[in-house]
Amino acid sequence: MQTILLPICLLFAWATIALLFWSGWNTLRQGITTLKRLHRIPCDRCVFFTGDYRLKCTVRPIEALTEDAIDCRDFEPAPSYSSRRANRSCTACPKSCKSKAKKELVSS
Repeated sequence: MQTILLPICLLFAWATIALLFWSGWNTLRQGITTLKRLHRIPCDRCVFFTGDYRLKCTVRPIEALTEDAIDCRDFEPAPSYSSRRANRSCTACPKSCKSKAKKELVSS
């Protein structure tokens, strides 16, 4: 009896380990597929995206940051952060702060 039971238990243990690895591999593949699909959502790179949790998008607020927004017809690429920062001007004075800084550097 013991000679028959030992191989069956060994087979059962290896089958359990194999099933565990297969399940983990399957879960990892599904997670990667989901992440790739979610990274296709363009809302954070759109000019209409506000970044406010109350109104995420001014054009399509219900679809914003969901999978429905992947092929959004109203998507307009926002200017990159560096170009927005370079074109920023002072609102307190009529001339831009950048031109003032240049004048100060030249005069020094």
